[in-house]
Amino acid sequence: MKKILFLVSGGHIPYYTGNGNSVLLFSLLKCFKRLNYNVTVVPICVRSSKEMYESQKKYLENYCKIFEDKTLLSPKHYPLLKFSTLKRVLFPKYTDYFFSKDEVSGLISFYNKNSFDLVYAYDWEAVALFNYFDNKTKLAASLVDLIDEYYKLRWKGLFSHSGPINSLLALVSLIIDRKKPKFAYQALSRSNVIIEHAHQHAEKLIYLGFKNVYYIPHPLPIRGFSKGSLKDVVTISIIGSFKGTASQHGFVFLVEKVLPYLVMNAKEIQKKYEIRIIGHGAFSDSIRNSLEQYKQCKIVGFVDDLEGEYAMADIILVTIPMPHGFRTRIAEAFSYGKCVVAHSANAFGMPEIINGYNALLAENGYELGKILIKAINSIDLRNEIGLNAISTFDSQLSEEIGIIKLEKAFSHFDLF
Repeated sequence: MKKILFLVSGGHIPYYTGNGNSVLLFSLLKCFKRLNYNVTVVPICVRSSKEMYESQKKYLENYCKIFEDKTLLSPKHYPLLKFSTLKRVLFPKYTDYFFSKDEVSGLISFYNKNSFDLVYAYDWEAVALFNYFDNKTKLAASLVDLIDEYYKLRWKGLFSHSGPINSLLALVSLIIDRKKPKFAYQALSRSNVIIEHAHQHAEKLIYLGFKNVYYIPHPLPIRGFSKGSLKDVVTISIIGSFKGTASQHGFVFLVEKVLPYLVMNAKEIQKKYEIRIIGHGAFSDSIRNSLEQYKQCKIVGFVDDLEGEYAMADIILVTIPMPHGFRTRIAEAFSYGKCVVAHSANAFGMPEIINGYNALLAENGYELGKILIKAINSIDLRNEIGLNAISTFDSQLSEEIGIIKLEKAFSHFDLF
């Protein structure tokens, strides 16, 4: 049985529901188990609460072991605008962003004692540890977002922070982080294989000169299609983080472009509808106040088990107006056979999305509002899109397909 040391960063503790990356990781570990791999998970920089972390750990017992080194369970934190900040602004070092070799000595010792066949890193804080393994170690990586693209997004949202002090703190943080992408890509270059789950990210890495990139849509479990039935109220669900950078842009787009269009064209809407907003984190005051002006919007907040929400939903709405990685919620909606209405930017990470066949896409708020009304009014359209969505999922996005592609990738790059 092949042994994998699986490094998980950014608080993405594998879990069967909730946070998108946690769901994806959970499915990925199930694929590894079905491939008969022995996996030990190492959580790096856990940002979730102790209670959530402990509850999520229980769901891993059937898939892996967990190695716990207490030095790895808290993210590095430097208070801004302190004496140490000036040095980090002028002369940032690798260890200002990532763990030092001394901080992970227990992990390296554990690796050396247990004869692992592969080290697999999920996201950048884990990838950064590649520098501390010897040259004989076989290394594989998966990335959530490209670090330089995320850095650009932070610059774009710099002045969206409330108040000049918060904007100043954000600016200082961005200046400190200016070398982080360079250091991260240097660590990534040690990978034997990069399993990229977002198509445009795979293309970007190839463009940057990485030769060992393999695009595999992130596998998810098969859920099953349930044909929509006539209801008094059409349920539109928006599912995701309230605090993520891309998500914030999506909610701004919703309140500035989509909701005003629905109000202005209310006479065209033939059915009552409700927009349920489900996710974790907190809205900015301006976004929350804007949403609360619309009586059709209901801010549900965090829901531990999303299966009930997907069962209730007639339409899954995705308003993020920029290319942004693998779209977990769209893939999940496909697995339930739901009608997805989304900004066309979301198709960049998933070429499996086909406008008019398995999803309804639009390039601007006017067009998005227009097709959303069309979907609200027609149950036949929703069912047709949903059936095609689950067909796409079964043939291209399911765990069954993911297992085949992972095995092929590992074989192609001679990892085992």
